Amino acid sequence: MVVLNSSTAPTEFAQMKDSADYIGVDPYPCNFRNELTGCNYAALRERIDQALAAGIPSTRIVPVFQTFGQVCIGSRGKYSPYYRLPTVVETEIMLGIWDEKVPVKDRPFDMAYSWGKQPTVACPTLQMADGGSQPDLRSFYKSYFARMKGAVPVR
Repeated sequence: MVVLNSSTAPTEFAQMKDSADYIGVDPYPCNFRNELTGCNYAALRERIDQALAAGIPSTRIVPVFQTFGQVCIGSRGKYSPYYRLPTVVETEIMLGIWDEKVPVKDRPFDMAYSWGKQPTVACPTLQMADGGSQPDLRSFYKSYFARMKGAVPVR
């Protein structure tokens, strides 16, 4: 289960902590408002801390990495561009925060939103982030997970 409400319902983790085996935490800190100043890493830390403070152990927290933007969705339907694809440096910082708060050895698994293009919700995505017109997040994640492979017990 992925908890989505962000700070609009600060007690949601406590309310949901016993509802699923794994709880996805998905703060997406990179948006167009902070393009010049950098992603909102404090919001990422705060969201993870809320889940931990609600009593969800790190062994049940699933990080949901921001691997998408919305620059190419245009203004379609109810969505208008808000999120932006993080840079490689921003991604490295976010993964460092995740590693600090929810150690790799504890996490059940990691997930990314989103791999493929979703024309009305997510574009560009990790599928497109190959170093061409987008940052090379694919190579970065490949390297990150290769380094982490030895740190994670096989379950």
